Amino acid sequence: MLSIRPATAEDTGLLATMIRELAEFERELDSVSITEADLVRDGFGVDPKFRAVIAEWDRQAAGYAFFFGFYSTWQGPQLFLEDLFVRPQFRGKGLGKALLRYVANIAKRENCRAMRWEVLSWNHSAIELYKSLGATFLDDWRLVLLPLRTLQRKRAGCLDVLQVAPVVWGQASAIGRSYMMLGAIPAAINERYANVDEFIELPVQRAPDAGIEAEKILEHLRTVRQRFLRVAGLAAERAIVNLFDFRIGVFRFNQCDACHEPSLRWITV
Repeated sequence: MLSIRPATAEDTGLLATMIRELAEFERELDSVSITEADLVRDGFGVDPKFRAVIAEWDRQAAGYAFFFGFYSTWQGPQLFLEDLFVRPQFRGKGLGKALLRYVANIAKRENCRAMRWEVLSWNHSAIELYKSLGATFLDDWRLVLLPLRTLQRKRAGCLDVLQVAPVVWGQASAIGRSYMMLGAIPAAINERYANVDEFIELPVQRAPDAGIEAEKILEHLRTVRQRFLRVAGLAAERAIVNLFDFRIGVFRFNQCDACHEPSLRWITV
Protein backbone atom coordinates (compact mmCIF):
# COMPACT_ATOMS: atom_id res chain seq x y z
CA MET A 1 0.00 0.00 0.00
CA LEU A 2 1.05 3.57 -0.69
CA SER A 3 1.56 6.17 2.00
CA ILE A 4 3.03 9.67 1.73
CA ARG A 5 4.36 11.59 4.71
CA PRO A 6 6.36 14.77 5.36
CA ALA A 7 10.10 14.24 5.64
CA THR A 8 11.83 14.91 8.95
CA ALA A 9 15.43 15.62 9.92
CA GLU A 10 15.86 11.88 10.51
CA ASP A 11 15.15 11.30 6.81
CA THR A 12 18.07 13.37 5.50
CA GLY A 13 20.23 10.29 4.91
CA LEU A 14 17.44 8.71 2.88
CA LEU A 15 16.80 11.96 1.02
CA ALA A 16 20.49 12.35 0.18
CA THR A 17 20.54 8.80 -1.19
CA MET A 18 17.46 9.28 -3.37
CA ILE A 19 18.72 12.67 -4.58
CA ARG A 20 21.81 10.90 -5.87
CA GLU A 21 19.68 8.16 -7.43
CA LEU A 22 17.67 10.79 -9.29
CA ALA A 23 20.84 12.58 -10.41
CA GLU A 24 22.22 9.28 -11.71
CA PHE A 25 18.99 8.68 -13.64
CA GLU A 26 19.32 12.18 -15.11
CA ARG A 27 22.98 11.50 -15.99
CA GLU A 28 24.18 14.31 -13.73
CA LEU A 29 25.55 12.44 -10.71
CA ASP A 30 28.85 14.35 -10.85
CA SER A 31 26.95 17.61 -10.34
CA VAL A 32 25.65 16.64 -6.89
CA SER A 33 27.50 18.22 -3.98
CA ILE A 34 24.72 18.34 -1.39
CA THR A 35 25.36 16.58 1.93
CA GLU A 36 23.20 15.33 4.76
CA ALA A 37 24.46 18.21 6.88
CA ASP A 38 23.33 20.67 4.19
CA LEU A 39 19.87 19.13 4.15
CA VAL A 40 19.56 19.24 7.94
CA ARG A 41 20.66 22.88 8.07
CA ASP A 42 18.62 24.12 5.12
CA GLY A 43 15.47 22.09 5.51
CA PHE A 44 15.00 21.47 9.19
CA GLY A 45 16.55 24.45 10.94
CA VAL A 46 15.11 27.74 12.15
CA ASP A 47 14.61 29.06 8.60
CA PRO A 48 13.74 26.12 6.29
CA LYS A 49 14.58 26.66 2.63
CA PHE A 50 12.65 23.65 1.35
CA ARG A 51 10.15 20.94 2.23
CA ALA A 52 10.06 17.29 1.21
CA VAL A 53 7.65 14.38 1.35
CA ILE A 54 8.49 10.70 1.14
CA ALA A 55 6.41 8.04 -0.58
CA GLU A 56 6.44 4.57 0.94
CA TRP A 57 5.12 1.36 -0.58
CA ASP A 58 4.50 -1.35 1.96
CA ARG A 59 6.70 0.61 4.38
CA GLN A 60 9.60 0.73 1.93
CA ALA A 61 10.95 4.08 0.77
CA ALA A 62 9.76 4.33 -2.82
CA GLY A 63 10.26 7.98 -3.83
CA TYR A 64 10.12 11.59 -2.78
CA ALA A 65 9.10 15.11 -3.77
CA PHE A 66 11.20 18.17 -2.94
CA PHE A 67 9.66 21.64 -3.18
CA PHE A 68 9.67 25.24 -1.96
CA GLY A 69 7.65 28.41 -2.38
CA PHE A 70 8.45 31.41 -4.53
CA TYR A 71 6.65 34.52 -5.70
CA SER A 72 5.61 35.42 -9.24
CA THR A 73 5.35 39.12 -10.02
CA TRP A 74 2.60 38.23 -12.50
CA GLN A 75 0.46 35.88 -10.46
CA GLY A 76 1.57 35.93 -6.84
CA PRO A 77 2.63 32.96 -4.66
CA GLN A 78 3.58 29.74 -6.43
CA LEU A 79 5.30 26.50 -5.54
CA PHE A 80 8.38 25.12 -7.28
CA LEU A 81 8.76 21.36 -7.47
CA GLU A 82 12.51 20.82 -7.52
CA ASP A 83 12.50 17.00 -7.51
CA LEU A 84 9.92 14.29 -8.18
CA PHE A 85 11.40 10.81 -8.07
CA VAL A 86 10.13 7.25 -7.90
CA ARG A 87 12.62 4.42 -7.53
CA PRO A 88 12.67 2.05 -10.54
CA GLN A 89 11.29 -0.99 -8.69
CA PHE A 90 8.20 0.99 -7.64
CA ARG A 91 7.32 2.56 -10.98
CA GLY A 92 4.10 1.73 -12.74
CA LYS A 93 2.07 1.87 -9.52
CA GLY A 94 0.90 5.48 -9.80
CA LEU A 95 3.36 6.83 -7.23
CA GLY A 96 4.52 9.74 -9.38
CA LYS A 97 0.99 10.99 -9.93
CA ALA A 98 0.18 10.50 -6.25
CA LEU A 99 3.22 12.56 -5.21
CA LEU A 100 2.22 15.33 -7.62
CA ARG A 101 -1.32 15.40 -6.24
CA TYR A 102 -0.03 15.46 -2.66
CA VAL A 103 2.18 18.47 -3.35
CA ALA A 104 -0.56 20.17 -5.40
CA ASN A 105 -2.92 19.90 -2.42
CA ILE A 106 -0.29 21.61 -0.25
CA ALA A 107 -0.05 24.39 -2.84
CA LYS A 108 -3.83 24.81 -2.88
CA ARG A 109 -4.05 24.98 0.92
CA GLU A 110 -1.40 27.70 0.88
CA ASN A 111 -3.24 29.70 -1.80
CA CYS A 112 -0.56 29.24 -4.43
CA ARG A 113 -1.65 30.19 -7.94
CA ALA A 114 0.38 27.52 -9.74
CA MET A 115 3.16 24.96 -9.53
CA ARG A 116 6.29 24.95 -11.63
CA TRP A 117 8.91 22.32 -12.32
CA GLU A 118 11.41 21.18 -14.94
CA VAL A 119 11.60 18.03 -17.02
CA LEU A 120 14.36 16.70 -19.27
CA SER A 121 13.46 16.63 -22.96
CA TRP A 122 14.23 12.91 -23.24
CA ASN A 123 12.10 11.85 -20.26
CA HIS A 124 9.09 11.03 -22.42
CA SER A 125 7.16 9.06 -19.80
CA ALA A 126 7.27 12.02 -17.39
CA ILE A 127 6.28 14.43 -20.17
CA GLU A 128 3.24 12.31 -21.02
CA LEU A 129 2.28 12.19 -17.34
CA TYR A 130 2.45 15.97 -17.04
CA LYS A 131 0.42 16.41 -20.22
CA SER A 132 -2.27 14.12 -18.85
CA LEU A 133 -2.54 16.37 -15.81
CA GLY A 134 -3.03 19.47 -17.96
CA ALA A 135 0.40 21.00 -17.37
CA THR A 136 1.58 23.71 -19.78
CA PHE A 137 5.05 23.51 -21.32
CA LEU A 138 6.78 26.91 -21.57
CA ASP A 139 8.73 26.18 -24.75
CA ASP A 140 9.44 29.85 -25.47
CA TRP A 141 11.33 30.25 -22.21
CA ARG A 142 14.89 29.09 -21.64
CA LEU A 143 16.26 27.97 -18.28
CA VAL A 144 19.19 30.00 -16.99
CA LEU A 145 21.67 28.83 -14.36
CA LEU A 146 24.33 31.14 -12.98
CA PRO A 147 26.57 29.48 -10.37
CA LEU A 148 27.35 32.26 -7.93
CA ARG A 149 30.89 31.05 -7.43
CA THR A 150 31.63 32.58 -10.85
CA LEU A 151 30.84 35.99 -9.37
CA GLN A 152 32.95 35.65 -6.26
CA ARG A 153 35.68 38.24 -6.17
CA LYS A 154 39.04 36.58 -5.81
CA ARG A 155 41.52 38.79 -4.02
CA ALA A 156 44.41 37.47 -6.07
CA GLY A 157 42.64 38.25 -9.32
CA CYS A 158 40.77 41.50 -8.80
CA LEU A 159 41.92 45.07 -8.62
CA ASP A 160 39.71 47.54 -6.85
CA VAL A 161 41.89 50.59 -7.25
CA LEU A 162 44.93 50.99 -9.40
CA GLN A 163 47.09 53.83 -8.11
CA VAL A 164 49.69 55.59 -10.18
CA ALA A 165 52.93 56.81 -8.71
CA PRO A 166 53.49 60.57 -9.13
CA VAL A 167 55.91 61.62 -11.83
CA VAL A 168 58.08 64.69 -11.82
CA TRP A 169 57.81 66.16 -15.29
CA GLY A 170 60.62 68.68 -15.24
CA GLN A 171 61.80 69.51 -18.71
CA ALA A 172 61.40 66.02 -20.13
CA SER A 173 60.72 65.72 -23.84
CA ALA A 174 57.38 64.54 -25.16
CA ILE A 175 58.68 61.02 -25.83
CA GLY A 176 60.39 61.04 -22.43
CA ARG A 177 57.18 62.02 -20.74
CA SER A 178 55.32 59.20 -22.41
CA TYR A 179 57.99 56.73 -21.23
CA MET A 180 57.72 58.08 -17.69
CA MET A 181 53.95 57.99 -17.78
CA LEU A 182 53.63 54.46 -19.06
CA GLY A 183 56.48 53.18 -16.95
CA ALA A 184 54.94 54.51 -13.75
CA ILE A 185 51.79 52.46 -14.17
CA PRO A 186 53.11 48.89 -13.88
CA ALA A 187 55.71 49.94 -11.33
CA ALA A 188 52.98 50.99 -8.92
CA ILE A 189 50.99 47.77 -9.11
CA ASN A 190 51.13 45.39 -6.17
CA GLU A 191 52.87 42.14 -7.03
CA ARG A 192 50.11 40.02 -5.51
CA TYR A 193 48.08 40.63 -8.66
CA ALA A 194 50.47 38.60 -10.75
CA ASN A 195 48.14 36.09 -12.41
CA VAL A 196 47.46 36.72 -16.07
CA ASP A 197 44.11 35.93 -17.63
CA GLU A 198 43.96 37.91 -20.84
CA PHE A 199 46.04 39.86 -23.29
CA ILE A 200 46.01 43.56 -22.42
CA GLU A 201 45.70 46.29 -24.98
CA LEU A 202 47.10 49.71 -24.14
CA PRO A 203 46.10 52.13 -26.89
CA VAL A 204 47.65 55.57 -26.59
CA GLN A 205 46.15 58.79 -27.87
CA ARG A 206 48.99 60.88 -29.22
CA ALA A 207 48.91 64.68 -29.13
CA PRO A 208 49.13 65.83 -32.73
CA ASP A 209 51.63 68.59 -31.89
CA ALA A 210 53.85 66.57 -29.56
CA GLY A 211 56.12 65.25 -32.26
CA ILE A 212 55.91 61.67 -30.95
CA GLU A 213 56.45 59.11 -33.66
CA ALA A 214 53.74 56.49 -33.75
CA GLU A 215 56.25 53.72 -34.36
CA LYS A 216 58.13 54.56 -31.18
CA ILE A 217 54.89 54.65 -29.22
CA LEU A 218 53.89 51.22 -30.50
CA GLU A 219 57.35 49.83 -29.80
CA HIS A 220 57.22 51.14 -26.28
CA LEU A 221 53.72 49.76 -25.82
CA ARG A 222 54.97 46.26 -26.54
CA THR A 223 57.47 46.62 -23.71
CA VAL A 224 54.87 48.08 -21.34
CA ARG A 225 52.41 45.35 -22.26
CA GLN A 226 54.89 42.68 -21.26
CA ARG A 227 55.53 44.48 -17.99
CA PHE A 228 51.82 44.43 -17.31
CA LEU A 229 51.66 40.75 -18.10
CA ARG A 230 54.56 40.01 -15.76
CA VAL A 231 53.82 42.40 -12.93
CA ALA A 232 50.13 43.28 -12.98
CA GLY A 233 48.43 40.38 -14.70
CA LEU A 234 45.31 42.44 -15.25
CA ALA A 235 42.47 40.63 -16.95
CA ALA A 236 40.71 43.63 -18.42
CA GLU A 237 39.64 45.16 -21.67
CA ARG A 238 41.96 48.12 -21.91
CA ALA A 239 43.70 51.04 -20.24
CA ILE A 240 44.05 54.39 -21.93
CA VAL A 241 46.79 56.86 -21.19
CA ASN A 242 45.99 60.31 -22.41
CA LEU A 243 49.06 62.09 -23.72
CA PHE A 244 47.20 65.04 -25.16
CA ASP A 245 47.74 67.24 -22.12
CA PHE A 246 50.20 64.93 -20.37
CA ARG A 247 47.93 63.86 -17.55
CA ILE A 248 48.71 60.66 -15.74
CA GLY A 249 45.67 58.47 -15.80
CA VAL A 250 44.60 54.88 -15.86
CA PHE A 251 41.33 53.08 -15.77
CA ARG A 252 40.19 51.56 -12.55
CA PHE A 253 39.95 47.81 -12.94
CA ASN A 254 37.22 46.00 -11.03
CA GLN A 255 37.90 42.65 -12.64
CA CYS A 256 36.96 39.11 -11.58
CA ASP A 257 38.97 36.20 -12.94
CA ALA A 258 35.99 33.98 -13.47
CA CYS A 259 33.56 36.31 -15.23
CA HIS A 260 36.01 38.51 -17.19
CA GLU A 261 33.65 41.46 -16.97
CA PRO A 262 35.66 44.54 -16.02
CA SER A 263 34.17 47.66 -14.59
CA LEU A 264 36.23 50.68 -15.59
CA ARG A 265 36.53 54.17 -14.17
CA TRP A 266 38.95 56.90 -15.17
CA ILE A 267 41.35 58.09 -12.50
CA THR A 268 43.44 61.20 -12.98
CA VAL A 269 46.47 62.01 -10.87
